[in-house]
Amino acid sequence: MPLPLLSDLAWRKLPLILGFILIFFIFQTLQNQVDIFSLHLTHFQLNQSWRIISGHLVHSNFLHFILNSAGFLALWALHGHFYQPVKLIQLVLLSCLFISAWLFFFSDIDIYYGFSGILHTLVCWGALKDIQAKDKTGYLLLLALAAKVFYEQSFGASESTEALIGVAVATQAHLAGAIFGAIYFYIGQFNQCKKIT
Repeated sequence: MPLPLLSDLAWRKLPLILGFILIFFIFQTLQNQVDIFSLHLTHFQLNQSWRIISGHLVHSNFLHFILNSAGFLALWALHGHFYQPVKLIQLVLLSCLFISAWLFFFSDIDIYYGFSGILHTLVCWGALKDIQAKDKTGYLLLLALAAKVFYEQSFGASESTEALIGVAVATQAHLAGAIFGAIYFYIGQFNQCKKIT
């Protein structure tokens, strides 16, 4: 399927995406006043467990916020027709938990901020939904995602991106997000098969 025309976009789902972006903005504004939302992996404390989620909703600076918000809007343009409010919120929250656990156990990152890991979840999940819907562009998107993640794991992130956002790009979060997108998709398929049988 080529890029959707304006009339083909899932306009009824746009308020959901804008709601997420508004939450990012509110968290970012509060984060700029006092650092209570970023995910501190080296000294994680159980009494600050909200950071497992909130670390994905704040960004290193305003440009980082703009880039991730634009990415979210682009994914809505591609896959908004698949978004169901409750399932999208569930996917985002579970992705936060999965990525946070992955970073804690498998990375040397000290502090994490940003929605980019979850964007990778949404790209992978959306590409698999495209493939399920017999849309061949899903294969291209999945191949591009795999190539990007492989490149980042092998050679690191773009220096220009790191200069823009003012911190190192958390490529491990991108990997974890892509993995979770596939896991969530296949769990959904398994549950559908169970309902049918």
